[in-house]
Amino acid sequence: MRLHPALLAAAAALALAIPAHAADDPLARGIDPLGTKPAVGHDALFSTEGARFAPARSYHLDLALDFASGLMAFQLGDEKVGDLIRSRLDLHLLGSYAVTDWAEIGLDLPFSAWQADGFEDLERATGFAPARPAAYGLGDVRALGKVRLLSQASAPLALALLAELRLPTGADQDFLGERGLVLAPRAVVERTFFDKLRLGLEAGYRYRQKPGRYVNLYVGDELTLAVAGSYELPKLLFERWFAFGELLAATPARAPFNGPASDALKTPLGLMLGLRAQVWGNLHALVGGGTGLATQSGFGRESFRLFAALRYQRIFL
Repeated sequence: MRLHPALLAAAAALALAIPAHAADDPLARGIDPLGTKPAVGHDALFSTEGARFAPARSYHLDLALDFASGLMAFQLGDEKVGDLIRSRLDLHLLGSYAVTDWAEIGLDLPFSAWQADGFEDLERATGFAPARPAAYGLGDVRALGKVRLLSQASAPLALALLAELRLPTGADQDFLGERGLVLAPRAVVERTFFDKLRLGLEAGYRYRQKPGRYVNLYVGDELTLAVAGSYELPKLLFERWFAFGELLAATPARAPFNGPASDALKTPLGLMLGLRAQVWGNLHALVGGGTGLATQSGFGRESFRLFAALRYQRIFL
């Protein structure tokens, strides 16, 4: 996020003159720097849901840890000064239930256990002294529904539609949640080759009831895209385990891929790699990491990200 002292002064003065509920408040916040969240559904990767379904009445429960560093960088002119959010550790309690063989519902209860900010660096560099965000707090609760349209058993590809709803339960002033509802419908297509290689493409639209704003950064509706794949590894450490990768992108719907508006409208791009294994019986585990793909970290392009999850899963055949 590129800042100029004059812009900060103008933003602060304007914020004092604008009611707190006004849509054009430049200090409104409501920006979650970790827009990409862990997947909720059955047989997903890290954040890509995929088009696979469990048999009816199957369910799973996950406990996931998600750590990221280098969030929401700020710079004066062309020089990076620091990160508004230096690092954060999120906990997620997730689960899903197969209503039928072709429909699934899921829920994510997130909590930010630790958040370190760099607002002192901002004040030293600019004299601008905004309220610091909280070090912990509840995030935005997510609900998910997914239905199958095509199965690879009867078609060349598997195809599913899903809808994600985010409720504004996180504190928007603390960068833990949005200012309003977020609705994210998506379509996902995938195919499995040779019973081992799985490739998928997920595309969607992320609608925000109220955009997030902070100084010049504006986060509104987005187009989202994910290219994902996994490969079943030889039976060495575990009976069943997989390596996976995801390439994730989100770009503003009002100005895709930004161009001259890139100081305000960002296009996050990231890479995730990891391993998923059936550890023992109904117990599964996932570990991995990733990074934003850019010359320097910033909103949606964290310096690095580490994640891990444990899952209890019951499959009814």
